[in-house]
Amino acid sequence: MPLNSLGQTRAPLLWEHVRMQWYNPTAANGGARERDFDPTLTNAEGGGIERTVLEVSLLTDTTGAFIPSAWAGLTHSISRWGEDLSLTRAVEMWINDRTQDHSQTHARVHLDFGRMSEDAFWQTDSLPNNRLDSEDRNCDTKLDYGEDTGLDGVFDQDEPGYTGPGSDPRGDDFGYSNDPAKASDYSKINGTEGNAGIDTEDLDLNCNLDLVNSYFEATVDLSDTAYVAVDVARDYPGNSYVGPDNGWRLFRIPVAAFMAYGTPDWSSIRHERVWIDGMTGPTRIQIGGIQLIPIPASELPSRAQIRASRPNPFKSETVIQFDLASSGPVRLAIYDIKGRLAKELLKGYLPAGTHTATWSLLGNTGLTIPSGVYFCRLEAGGSVSTRRIVLVR
Repeated sequence: MPLNSLGQTRAPLLWEHVRMQWYNPTAANGGARERDFDPTLTNAEGGGIERTVLEVSLLTDTTGAFIPSAWAGLTHSISRWGEDLSLTRAVEMWINDRTQDHSQTHARVHLDFGRMSEDAFWQTDSLPNNRLDSEDRNCDTKLDYGEDTGLDGVFDQDEPGYTGPGSDPRGDDFGYSNDPAKASDYSKINGTEGNAGIDTEDLDLNCNLDLVNSYFEATVDLSDTAYVAVDVARDYPGNSYVGPDNGWRLFRIPVAAFMAYGTPDWSSIRHERVWIDGMTGPTRIQIGGIQLIPIPASELPSRAQIRASRPNPFKSETVIQFDLASSGPVRLAIYDIKGRLAKELLKGYLPAGTHTATWSLLGNTGLTIPSGVYFCRLEAGGSVSTRRIVLVR
């Protein structure tokens, strides 16, 4: 999966010595079991079931030095058109820093939801190239015969310098090696040939290079206890299943803690990204899952209605509060006593919940509206709600 650009405000990517790997193995070689997250689980309750985790290892360079500005991450496509996550209350993320003394963990984990640039860091020695790199030449979202070419568009046998099977003049094949001298070389992990999948930057599969960076971001400092809902070592003291490298913690991040970059909208989320920075030395971190926690249905409005407008009567402006029982198209407009449209306040898609809109003295024509009795009309979810508003000047 490509490492996507974080926008112009971020430092250049340094990931020559980063290892990222999905694990679904036995605990002996770095994986995780459900018992690692809840040591009270018996085998009958699923305690021995393996859980897939993402492990990110940031290593030293060939000279034995660590690059403090290094960061690494990956982007996942949630929806081509935009997933409605507007009813999300919090985001939960399991993280294991492999220690029970988290105060000495120097790393920050960032979680982004929204739209991310598709211009990715495919190569370790060059920045994004401002073009859509994709093997999907005919844009059918499938890997067809002749398209699996390592992103450079050329088969080995067609490359200058090819001398036979096993020769890869451009060095764009990736082959993991158990040779200790090569075990940390992940420089060709993207752009592989013969991997039976499409190598592409086209997250939305629309054959266009989308450069939009507009997303919500939350940052977790792993030396901090903020947002920690479960700390396995802390919450299960003395449990024989909690080993010294079990640093699993569940971070519960409220939606309100996410900062907006650009103009993102929780009702239309296309991509999810997790990335790590702030390390001061070689670091090994596991991510055991990300889950969205919805707002309970009992806390959502039962129907679409206008609650109130304050002040009412008003002289200069009034704030209209209204409820939506479900997400969908909404129209909120002001009419005069004769039923003529005076001002359309909003028209579009809104998530379920309670919202506000402000009405000042200007009408649709841009002119000041005269004093009088008006009616605010809400159309949503197949129903209509109205409320009387008085303008006095």
